[in-house]
Amino acid sequence: MAYEAVKLIAIPSLDKDGQQAFLKLETAKQNSGGIFSSASVEFHSEGSVSFEVFGDFSKVILRDQKARATQKAIDTQHTNVFTQASIEQIKDSVISYYAAKGADANG
Repeated sequence: MAYEAVKLIAIPSLDKDGQQAFLKLETAKQNSGGIFSSASVEFHSEGSVSFEVFGDFSKVILRDQKARATQKAIDTQHTNVFTQASIEQIKDSVISYYAAKGADANG
């Protein structure tokens, strides 16, 4: 059985209400076949994780419908998709997303 590949990266500038913000980079098996890699932001506090559907950042980075969901395929796609350069680009997108969301709330 193959398991998802996950990496959490703290983004302290987005911490709020005693919750720590994390960028979650994940590659996993799709229910419809194939594998996908996605990035999302979730907030952690003592023993809980929260994520607002349609409110917090979430983006599918790569979907490979033809890939067989083996552990090797998941790990390889995760490594290839989430390079240091791409992680920095995603983090920039996340910061811009929340800056725009904050501007909309205040405007």
